[in-house]
Amino acid sequence: MKPHLFIHVQHLLGIGHMERAFAVASACQDKGFAVTVATGRRSCTDEKPYRWVPLPDLRSADAGFSVLLDEAGEPATDALWAERREILLDGFRDAGPDLLLVEGFPFARRRFRSELLPLLSLAREAGIPTICSIRDILQPKNDPRRVEECLNWANPCFDLILVHGDPTLARLEDSFPAVDRLTTPVVYTGYVAKPDGPDDGTAGRDEVLVSAGGGAVGATLFDAALAAACLPGAERWHWRLLVGRNMEADTAGRATPGHVTVEPARPDFRAMLSRAAVSVSQAGYNTAVDLFASGAPAVLCPFEDGGQKEQAMRAERMAAVMGATVLSETGLTADALLAAVRIQAEQPQQFPSQFPSQSPSRSVGIDLAGAERTARILTLWHAGEAAAAIQAGLAGEKRTKT
Repeated sequence: MKPHLFIHVQHLLGIGHMERAFAVASACQDKGFAVTVATGRRSCTDEKPYRWVPLPDLRSADAGFSVLLDEAGEPATDALWAERREILLDGFRDAGPDLLLVEGFPFARRRFRSELLPLLSLAREAGIPTICSIRDILQPKNDPRRVEECLNWANPCFDLILVHGDPTLARLEDSFPAVDRLTTPVVYTGYVAKPDGPDDGTAGRDEVLVSAGGGAVGATLFDAALAAACLPGAERWHWRLLVGRNMEADTAGRATPGHVTVEPARPDFRAMLSRAAVSVSQAGYNTAVDLFASGAPAVLCPFEDGGQKEQAMRAERMAAVMGATVLSETGLTADALLAAVRIQAEQPQQFPSQFPSQSPSRSVGIDLAGAERTARILTLWHAGEAAAAIQAGLAGEKRTKT
């Protein structure tokens, strides 16, 4: 019988958590797992061959996550939380999984503790191993009480913590200094990269590609990029603004000059990056992975609204590793953006290609094997080989040190 993995994931603002969880789910399926995913109903599609536990959707009202809204745009009620909890726990019981993977919690998604703590308790009672899955850099916690809360949940509730990053770029202690107080083993998997999409071999060549992931918080960047593309001298490049699904309505019908294209985000984005003159983007997890894979010259405008620091921390490291130019979102202007594009476009190529059939391309030596390594770690853990699973993660960490 196939081992069965149950994943809980919920995105509230961007879509990085979802994309990372789906890439892990696909890699685990390739390793022979059956996969059930519990998430918001809008993300449960026939395109993904998983068993679904569809939960009432929630989204953040703002970048500070001050209020969570339901599908009708109303503040989430106690009744909605109770409905989610009941559906989740029933779905978990029906699935009867062998492993539980929770995205973010307790280092993030604290607002979901009313459903996640009962889920973790149910798994513990059934003797099901529980794994915490987190990104490379966390939003730093300034309140000591929040740090204690994380430790009080992480240590007794989880058997393993998977950090989906490369420790040569960022270590967990960089954004969670209390890591030495974790008794749960911490393993680095490498960055989780989505599978490559289709590629016509030409799209994006010598263009300025502007993107902001899912686009829920990309309006400032897109407005600045559109204004920059209209400045004198910008017409030397074709500017392609790729609009995430959460911004399509806001950008529909905008008038643009002939050297500017505004279109929905594309599945061949990473291949396009490998040929682009310059990438202009925020510094979210998935975009960073695509830039690491392609090595495209990059202008980074990290999202910083609501006191968010994660993207700024990642952008700083990307600047050091691949020579990216970083512009603060605060006071971002068209002139500054165009000047940064010019700087990046004139940089000499520094890195060998990971795309031999495509040029120009520059790639960086960052570990992008996170999906496959996660699947191997979970396979070993399910087989009762905990020590070997941890060593599989350590092998990935040692690889980055050679």
